[in-house]
Amino acid sequence: MVVGPQLSTITAEFEERFVLDDGCNADGQHHEQSHSFQKSFFEDVCSLVATFEVSGNPFLDRSKDLVTIDTKDILPQAVVETVGKIHLRGANQYKSFIEERLLKNDTPISGTIAKNFFALFSKRNKVVKSNDKEKIIKLKSDFSLFSKLYIANQSREGNLEEFSKHKNQKFPPSLAEGGKLRQAKKADLLGCLESYCLTKEEQGHPLAEVRVLDGAAVIHYLPLSESRTFGEYARNVFVPNVTSELERSSRVDLLWDVYLKDSLKMNARENRGTGARRRVLPNVKLPNNWKNFLRNDDNKD
Repeated sequence: MVVGPQLSTITAEFEERFVLDDGCNADGQHHEQSHSFQKSFFEDVCSLVATFEVSGNPFLDRSKDLVTIDTKDILPQAVVETVGKIHLRGANQYKSFIEERLLKNDTPISGTIAKNFFALFSKRNKVVKSNDKEKIIKLKSDFSLFSKLYIANQSREGNLEEFSKHKNQKFPPSLAEGGKLRQAKKADLLGCLESYCLTKEEQGHPLAEVRVLDGAAVIHYLPLSESRTFGEYARNVFVPNVTSELERSSRVDLLWDVYLKDSLKMNARENRGTGARRRVLPNVKLPNNWKNFLRNDDNKD
C-alpha cells in the first residue's frame, strides 16, 4: 500500500516511452482506477462507516480485550499474545537465518525452515479424540494389577472375599469414567416428578403469590423473533415475557445460575463444548449461531 502510488507512476512513465505491437499506446490507467474496483471500494468504506456509527468508535475502547469491529467477538488470550509477539518472533527468526546459513554456514541454505504454529484469528473447534485407546490401556493396567494381587493373595492364603471388597481405582467405575462423572439423562427424572405435577384439569395458569423463573432457561426457550441486536431482544422479547408473569402473581423473582469451576455441572459444560466469546452490548448484533453463543459462560455472565 505504501509503494503502490510510486509503482503506478513508474509503470505510467514506462508505458509512455514505448508503443505496443499493435501500434496503440497504453492508456496508463491503474487497475484500481476501474469503475468496478472503485464501486467495490466505495461500498466497503460505507460499510465500515456504518459499523462505526452503530457500534461506536473502536479507538475509544479502553479494555484490554482484542475485539472484532463488526461482530464484537472477543478473541482468546492466545491470539492476543500472538499479535504482541509475532513481529519480534519473525525478527529473531530472520536474524537466526542470516547467522546460521550465511555467516556461520552451520546450516545449508536449502535446509528446511520450521513452521510456526500461532493462534490465529480464525478459531478452530477442537477435535474430540476417541478415548478407546485410553480405555484399552486402562483395562490392561487393571488386568495386570488384579492378576498380581490375586496371585499374591493366594500364595499368602488370604481371604478372597475380603480381597474383592477393596478398590483398585481412584474413581469408582460406577460413578466415573476416566476421572469424569458419568452422564445421565434428565428425562429419566420425569417419572419421579410426575406425582408432583398438576393434572390436566389443574393445568393452565393458576394464581400464585410468587413466581420464580430461571433466567438461563427463559433465554433458552424464548425465540429470537425478528430482533437484530441484544437491546431489541431485551425490549421486545425477554422483558415482556418476564413482566407478563405479573398478571398471574404479585411478585416475580428472576434467578441466574452461577458457573463454578468445581461444580458437578462443569463436566457437562465441557462435553457440550464452548463457543466464541462476544461482547454483549445493547447495540451489538445478535450472533447467527445462538446455541454456540450460549455455550460460553463468559457471554452469560
